[in-house]
Amino acid sequence: MASINDALEERLLQYLLEQETKKNWEEWLQWLADLDCPLSFEKPLQIPNRPFSFQTWLTACEQQLIQHPEWQARLSTPAWLKRQQIIVMPNVLKSGENQIPGIAEIGGLNSELARLIDQIHTVQQRLTHLESGSSQRSLAPAGQSASQQIPAVSVPNATLPVSGLSDPLGRPDLARTLERELQMLNKAGDTKGAPNSKADGDSADPEIVALKEAYLSYNRWCDQFEEVHLNLQEFVNGTLRVQSSHQISFQQFSHRILKNAKKVKELEHVLESFTRLRSGGIDINLVETPGTLEISNSATD
Repeated sequence: MASINDALEERLLQYLLEQETKKNWEEWLQWLADLDCPLSFEKPLQIPNRPFSFQTWLTACEQQLIQHPEWQARLSTPAWLKRQQIIVMPNVLKSGENQIPGIAEIGGLNSELARLIDQIHTVQQRLTHLESGSSQRSLAPAGQSASQQIPAVSVPNATLPVSGLSDPLGRPDLARTLERELQMLNKAGDTKGAPNSKADGDSADPEIVALKEAYLSYNRWCDQFEEVHLNLQEFVNGTLRVQSSHQISFQQFSHRILKNAKKVKELEHVLESFTRLRSGGIDINLVETPGTLEISNSATD
């Protein structure tokens, strides 16, 4: 149930952050005036023109508040702020996933563990057949896949529909990412055991390379995303694939595709999801998809 708990934790965090009170500089001053506060504050140059949190305002006024300990005590007391209907979130909640162990790590660790279990079973089978003098082609598919070793989380269609995704807490990008990661984990066993699977003997032998060290063409990177059921086309403007491309790193690919993002934040979540799913490396000998083959053929005509 780790993935469902991850989703709940992230949505709870987002829900709490959305409740935070934010005002622009003039609105914060008006709020003080309504409380009959006699103090006046000059707006620092670094303060943005958009609404910002109470902590940002308090930091900007800290030096001026030193001379007024009574108001300094009030403005730094959570209970008093709550009575004034000001909701303040601790900065530790807003500083990102790295400050909250477990929220983003469990999904990546689960995926890595699944990959390692598959590799262990594959090595064990090869050693067994080598000792018995059997051909490698007689190896049975790795039916004891990680998805069977670790109970897969089934997600009802009513919770995460295939189309028209929505998140009741206002995070459609998160819902998309979670759905695809769960689909990938649930379908891993079926894909490896299918008769027409890419793991058949006619396919090229897998060559696993660390994500940071892999160099592929732009379209081949698109193939890698499709392999884990992440459809990049719905997150970018215009045509996803290109006519030709030299080999580039994943960082270069990410930088290039973000230039055409419909919504940068959503696409960044998808890229992060791919990084977690392929944290153990990618197969650079992955069979080309029909889309890649068509573009390659048209480029050579």
